[in-house]
Amino acid sequence: MLKKQTDLHPRLAKALQEPSSVSSAEVAELLEAAKAEIATAEEAVKNARVAALDVSLTQAQVEAQHDAVSKARFNLERWTHWSGELAKLFDIRAAEEAVEAKRKVLSASEAVRDACAERIRKEYPAIQAALLSLIGDIAQARAAVLAANADLPDGAEPLHMPEGVAFGYPDTPKKRLVGARPAQISEMLVPNFKDYAKPAWPPNWSGLARGRLTEWEIDSLLSAALADGLLKVTQK
Repeated sequence: MLKKQTDLHPRLAKALQEPSSVSSAEVAELLEAAKAEIATAEEAVKNARVAALDVSLTQAQVEAQHDAVSKARFNLERWTHWSGELAKLFDIRAAEEAVEAKRKVLSASEAVRDACAERIRKEYPAIQAALLSLIGDIAQARAAVLAANADLPDGAEPLHMPEGVAFGYPDTPKKRLVGARPAQISEMLVPNFKDYAKPAWPPNWSGLARGRLTEWEIDSLLSAALADGLLKVTQK
């Protein structure tokens, strides 16, 4: 609330003459004060009219009271007009502030987005290379396990696949998890930093492709990729 009523008119005049200099909250404060002035002015008009109807007044007093009524009404008209202008200004400033708030959110979001994009540009190429190298090693290891398990010596247990050993779950033809199969690095979709239209892995991928690969499809995929030189093997 306004602490000093004497400050009201100068502040009101500045708000209406320089609308961009005030916030919607300040306009709301002025509007509340203006409404209080209207209530006071209405009471003044009522009192002046009652006083003007006093039968005991002399002609001079009647004329003076007539002037008082006119002044009170004029004052009421002014505050009513200013109140309407303040109401319009409040709507305008509130709308402008809403737009500005959205612009700030947009700018902040853009900054977060750009920082993330810059990190992707700096870090992802190395991550992509590391993933492809790892998938190459997995392909080599799986091929070795498949070959060994296909001709085991008497009494030997089948070897587990490399990802099963690393993550700690059984993965042999005789021992596998029942139900949902764990996610595997070898079936990971690896975006290609140099070509967004197709991933770096797996090859021949389509955005319309169905769900996850079967075990046979993974082994076939990795074997073909190794044979075609699509994967680099770091462990010789």
